[in-house]
Amino acid sequence: MAVINKLKRKMIATVLIIQAIVFAIILVSLNLTIYKTGLTQTTRFMRTFAGRESELTNRRLPSQLENEGRFETKSKENADNHKFNNSFFKQVLGNAVTSSDSRRPSRNIFSVKINQQDMSFKILSFYPLRYTQEELNSLISSAFDSENTDSPKYIFDSSGTFLYIKSQNSEKILITFFDYTKEILFAFRLGTISICIYLFALLLSSVVAWFVAERSVKPVKDAFETQKQFVADAGHELKTPLAVVSANVDALSGEIGENKWVGYIKTELKRMDSLVTDLLYLAKNDAGKAPLTLATVDLSRLVYATILPFESMVFEQGRKLEIDIQDDIQCTCDQRQIAQVVAILMDNALKNSFKDGFIKVSLSLENGKRKSDSVPVIKVYNEGEGLDKDEIQKVFKRFYRGDSSRTRETGGSGLGLSIADAIISAHNGKITIESEKGSWISFAVYLNGAVTGSR
Repeated sequence: MAVINKLKRKMIATVLIIQAIVFAIILVSLNLTIYKTGLTQTTRFMRTFAGRESELTNRRLPSQLENEGRFETKSKENADNHKFNNSFFKQVLGNAVTSSDSRRPSRNIFSVKINQQDMSFKILSFYPLRYTQEELNSLISSAFDSENTDSPKYIFDSSGTFLYIKSQNSEKILITFFDYTKEILFAFRLGTISICIYLFALLLSSVVAWFVAERSVKPVKDAFETQKQFVADAGHELKTPLAVVSANVDALSGEIGENKWVGYIKTELKRMDSLVTDLLYLAKNDAGKAPLTLATVDLSRLVYATILPFESMVFEQGRKLEIDIQDDIQCTCDQRQIAQVVAILMDNALKNSFKDGFIKVSLSLENGKRKSDSVPVIKVYNEGEGLDKDEIQKVFKRFYRGDSSRTRETGGSGLGLSIADAIISAHNGKITIESEKGSWISFAVYLNGAVTGSR
């Protein structure tokens, strides 16, 4: 089931990542297109407006008040000193539309024409202006010393955001301004709405992705359940004939005596019985029907008692064994299953070590995730062929055997490490592997969450 859930999570994550990227590209492209289209239209409008200079020069402001004056500057290095000297200018601006009048024009565009000879100016506009004298002083001063530009440039002023284009010759300077504040606010609102739509789309996509993933993995889930049920049923069905065959072999050996043929049968029966037992455990574990019998045990004694039967085998095969077990380590665990894990690791070390190799088993307390926690760690080290990085990723897979020729000599079904991993996972622990190919390998069992400490 863990594999199915992992597959489902990966499917959902994949769908969400793809949709998040696609939605982001669509919304960003849409916002940029709208913004650039508006900017292009505004640029075209400003150029057209500036091109109507001669028509606007002979036109008075809609307020019918004076719209001419003189522009003064102390130095072109200090644009903030630009001033308008016009006795009627303040009156013009004072009578401009500054309230939320429904008759206010939708576009605030105007040009300032400055005579290079005497710095006299003329405001060119079809619309009444709604800016104060100080705002216009600041605005025109910001653009006055800039270079000629046919492409609009931004001015961020206290009175708003403006676009301007500027042209000048020996006789005049013409600066055309466009109040772009509304367009900026619209772009901001559009961006905010786009973000809300994006988040809503992701939320909706997550629901749809979960529904699709659930339906997609259902056939796999059903097949997995069928496989587990088959393994469990087959294991139970094999138990009975194995018991019958074993009983008959014992009876036969009593009749004809022991010989190598009967010995071969008994050996294979034991191997078959062990394989069926392992398959049944894995099937129960997959189905969540392999309960733990937890109790506080002396882990130090448990590990030593499990290793003790292997000592004679180690010395008979010419290996060297070192045991380093810290005394009185207490642990809450399933005693039988932890002993099985130690036996599996010890058997694996014995089978996969060099003929004159060195094996070491240790038990100690190490710091856990929190400094106040102590975690018992069982380590089994042996000198042998070891594993490379790719093999380490596969070693806990069922029926995986790294060296088939070596397996034929030493036996084994390839289920031992899978069972050990399942047992330790059920104890909320983990097994890690360190190895150097062609030299050594070390398994470390961390029994997280099951410690009561040492006496």
